[in-house]
Amino acid sequence: MAVTKVNAETTAKTQSFSRMICICNQFILAFQRLMGYSETEYKKYIDAITMKKVSSISFWAYKYDQTGKRKKWVELILKVDWEMHNNYLLRGESAVELKKKWNGALPEISVAIGDIQSFMEDNQLRAAFTVYFVPDLDRIELNRYMDNLNLTPHKEVDWRDETESISGDNGMVSLYRRTPREAPEISAELRVSKEIW
Repeated sequence: MAVTKVNAETTAKTQSFSRMICICNQFILAFQRLMGYSETEYKKYIDAITMKKVSSISFWAYKYDQTGKRKKWVELILKVDWEMHNNYLLRGESAVELKKKWNGALPEISVAIGDIQSFMEDNQLRAAFTVYFVPDLDRIELNRYMDNLNLTPHKEVDWRDETESISGDNGMVSLYRRTPREAPEISAELRVSKEIW
């Protein structure tokens, strides 16, 4: 009979993920925590990300103003730089190492999701999201993806405050933009209404 003793200090403390799975995990986390989506609800969006057809998704929260119009209060943009991603793959860097305790979530992205989630709960806001496709989709392919995802083109929802901010965007202040060291091709930018800031 053989007995193996494992030293806790030498046990692997990291977990390897393909770059694509790492990227998808961040969007899954956002869909679960911000939208309350189940796997069947978010799967079609993750499939489009896997096909590199989505450049970013803006998860945002709103309230109706006194005139009945939706007004955006806060926004988290998860964006993928597909050119950078492809360059990593070309260099043979197809996997990323994450600490096991992170459970596949990049800390910078997880914190950003937590920040917007807390803000939404504290202000009793409703969640929504907007999908932005890569610019090189032709009209036919774009329409097919829009249909598959049950999306319709719409006008951007105005920010709560209509005044110009320092950044030049209507009524918005960018609080931070985070790029994880382990997977710099994905970033999270948190924006909030200038009126609140």
